[in-house]
Amino acid sequence: MFAAEAVEKYFDLQRLPPSSDMYLLGLFSVIESLIAHKPRLTENLDSINHQLVNKLTLLDECFIDKPIQTTHFFSGIGHDKAWKKLYEFRSQLAHTSSSSLPHDLVSLQSKEVILRFINAKTKELIRFAIAQPKLLRHLREC
Repeated sequence: MFAAEAVEKYFDLQRLPPSSDMYLLGLFSVIESLIAHKPRLTENLDSINHQLVNKLTLLDECFIDKPIQTTHFFSGIGHDKAWKKLYEFRSQLAHTSSSSLPHDLVSLQSKEVILRFINAKTKELIRFAIAQPKLLRHLREC
């Protein structure tokens, strides 16, 4: 069951220091494993970034009761823009090993704020996956 695997991944991450870049990348990995599929090369709008933005919007607006809002962490930027910037930061960490915020990502405030948000969102999605595994399994394939 993929929800159990996500829980296992999350608990494996607890061996790392929370300030570690690998810890933050691991949280993104848990989120991706819960809601995203490998991008299909035949579809233009199937990137992981596109899947995250749209699937998280759907979950937050229609299924999760009182979801954690990006606006509580990143003032002045909406859901879609925040997730695009968060995924850009995730890619920067994964591909350049730089955890400093470039000028175009300053609205995310700091790595610490990003970490608090992504950790809270990961826990929220894990709880939802345990409660609604069929829904998430189907959503993951879309």
